[in-house]
Amino acid sequence: MPSISLPWLHHTLPHVRGLDTSRYGSRKLRAERQADNARQRAADALDLALCIGELIAGNGASAEETVAAILVIADAYGLEGCESDVTLNAVELTGHAAGDAVPLMGKRIIQHHTTDFATLENTQLLVQAIHDGTLSLAEARKAAAELIPEPERPGALRPWKRRYTGHALVGLIAAAASVLTGAKLGVALCALLAAVTGNWISSSLARYGVPAFYRFTLAAIPAAAVALVVHALWPGVASQSIIIAGVLVLLPTMAATSAVQDSLAGHYLTAVARLLETLTIFASVVLGTGLVLGLATRLGLDVPTLPSVRATSGAYLDWRLVAAALFAVGIAARYKVAPRKWAAVGLLGLAGVLVYAELRELGFSPITATGIAAVAVAVGGHFLSRRARTSALPWVIPAAAPLLPGTLIYKALYAVTNGEVLEGATGMVRALGVILALAGGISVVGETVQFLRRWRAVRAAVRADTAADAAQPPADAVVVASETTTVRG
Repeated sequence: MPSISLPWLHHTLPHVRGLDTSRYGSRKLRAERQADNARQRAADALDLALCIGELIAGNGASAEETVAAILVIADAYGLEGCESDVTLNAVELTGHAAGDAVPLMGKRIIQHHTTDFATLENTQLLVQAIHDGTLSLAEARKAAAELIPEPERPGALRPWKRRYTGHALVGLIAAAASVLTGAKLGVALCALLAAVTGNWISSSLARYGVPAFYRFTLAAIPAAAVALVVHALWPGVASQSIIIAGVLVLLPTMAATSAVQDSLAGHYLTAVARLLETLTIFASVVLGTGLVLGLATRLGLDVPTLPSVRATSGAYLDWRLVAAALFAVGIAARYKVAPRKWAAVGLLGLAGVLVYAELRELGFSPITATGIAAVAVAVGGHFLSRRARTSALPWVIPAAAPLLPGTLIYKALYAVTNGEVLEGATGMVRALGVILALAGGISVVGETVQFLRRWRAVRAAVRADTAADAAQPPADAVVVASETTTVRG
């Protein structure tokens, strides 16, 4: 814990946590110099590659995709012998200018992690344009500079439109999640109010650089408190849905998916860091909810219980279908997915919930059912992305969000508050297993698609080489023909 009694530390911490706007010059592209030589051009290309790497990694892409984008840019603008490395908090690149033995090295710190699929997609399109050779270095640097977001001053309020739109989206997601878990309209409105309050607390603390663990702990408290009040006033309603909705809004789907992707691709350091990020947020949500439920139990208050009824596909043939679609669409809007994709995201989310319910009805465990449903959602997302020639993440991540284990987490918390610690710990492990199964199903489909693309490319290259060899006459035939011509002469 940093000591506030040290003036130099108090002065520097805002910069370390990405809040000091006066030092944000490093986040922008370095100004081009007038000297026109190979080394200066290579330095500008290195600066551009690191900037785009930060944009891609900071908006949710995997370490492998970030390294690929950096190397594409470095190769397109003349850097030779390049090596790149990406961790959760930094991107690095080394290379040589053409004909220069002295290496160029650069490193860029990733100050903020968010999930902004609009910026991610625009950055990916910029990398594709650079790869195709349609942009000069100056044009690419100008396009990249437009993608870098402006920093916010510490403690400053966002514009009212952005501020209230974010709160409204979180409320919509929570209301849809509560209906998905059995709530009626009145309970859904209470879930909306609790989620908006929690999001306001989290966003307010974020402006002052409060770490995510404390922010998510405090953001989970309103949902549990509102659920207790609703349960006390109207005991017969599904007040537990308010807590489940509050948990679902806060769980980190993107971080877990990226952790699995990085581990499968061999970026173990980044994978461990992302997994720790997932576990930290998971623990903070559990802690915030558990504190309220535990305090209520100590005071003798009645805690909402879950009905012991297994969800089936038939149970979802009502307003829950609409809620599943709205939940996925709300996540897509929150992650700034293009509105033209919302309909497909909603249908994928609905299909994933139905597949999960059908598998549970057939006797599959929650972990297995979630993994298979995630595979189904990912297959649909990759099909759509192939037709649109963009990344599959804007379809897959929001559509998979309704499969998060909010109910399992609440069951585990309820067991802990009633003194059944072992059962509660087992439930927490099972819920974490569901999150990893969800991320694993998405990642496996992505790796399978990449393998099939590489396999088809290799097969096409082999066929092309075979056809080229067949078109050329054999060497001995050429020799015989030349000897015959000499004899006749």
